[in-house]
Amino acid sequence: MSTPAALRRCCCFSSLRTGRTGFVPTSVFSASDLPGQLSYAIRSRPRALQHRVFSQSCAALDRGTVTSKVSDDVTAKLKDSATSQAERSMRRFWKEVTVARNKGNNAQEQDEPLVVQLDSRSLKTPAGSLLKIPVDRPLLAALIAQEWDEQDRVLRPHALPLTSLAARALDGMASPSQREAVCKDLLRYLETDTICFHESKPPVLVRLQKEHWEPILAWVKERFGVEIKLYDGITISTAQDSATKQRLLEHISTLSPLQLAAFERAVMTSKSFLIALALVEGRLDVEGASRAAEVEVRSQIERWGEVEDTHDVDHHDVRRMLGSVAVVLARDQDHATIKHVCN
Repeated sequence: MSTPAALRRCCCFSSLRTGRTGFVPTSVFSASDLPGQLSYAIRSRPRALQHRVFSQSCAALDRGTVTSKVSDDVTAKLKDSATSQAERSMRRFWKEVTVARNKGNNAQEQDEPLVVQLDSRSLKTPAGSLLKIPVDRPLLAALIAQEWDEQDRVLRPHALPLTSLAARALDGMASPSQREAVCKDLLRYLETDTICFHESKPPVLVRLQKEHWEPILAWVKERFGVEIKLYDGITISTAQDSATKQRLLEHISTLSPLQLAAFERAVMTSKSFLIALALVEGRLDVEGASRAAEVEVRSQIERWGEVEDTHDVDHHDVRRMLGSVAVVLARDQDHATIKHVCN
């Protein structure tokens, strides 16, 4: 396979997940330091190529030339920002990562949120807000700290799924109007939910649908008292009943910003409103939700075999993303645990 063809293939199976979850830090490491188009160009490429593309771009600017791999508009953005700033935003500069309680508010000490600090400097979101983590989620704080501690010499945005999820909750779901817009947008996924479309053949697909999808549908009916319409074959209209949509919309509207951000990621990853709902509500664990999301792919693999560097990559990527959702949802109000994390 030629090099361009190989790159196209890699970009295809890597999908937009890496781009969606990429986290470009701010303040100490500001998103404005790295031009948006270069950020997207790097994050939308396969992970192994990200740093090489970035390094080639910076080297081209230093030489006063432009490589054919970077478009003119990206080059213009690069020139607007000092190369040293861009390089610095992609390189590790800290020695120690710690979790601490946020100081400077009037709350009781046991109610103070947690923050992750790099050499005593607290992380911030892309919008510049302090990355505050609820005090009842010490596991989340500890694992965000671990994400940053495991960063090598070059920053890897795709390796910060928990950081990006916490930042999404703070930047994109802080106000009631923002949460309302997100909820209505996510409800649209119910109309084309993958588990609502059942096929009568091949037998392996029918078996997997029955094994992974039917229990979720039965749970939704019992838990929320609604009927989910199922479709067989190609259907032009796929509208669910208005009462069903209203009931589910009311429920997800009660989620906290952090829970809603987790639910949003689960929907985007599984391509299913109902699978994500079952995961967030504790009906499914990460492996169960992953298997339900992979029914059609698993059917193809059982019939024709696995495509190396495609199916196996997606297999782990889905579990990584849904795993981050499970971590965000995990609570622990044990003060001994919180004290241990902060020490």
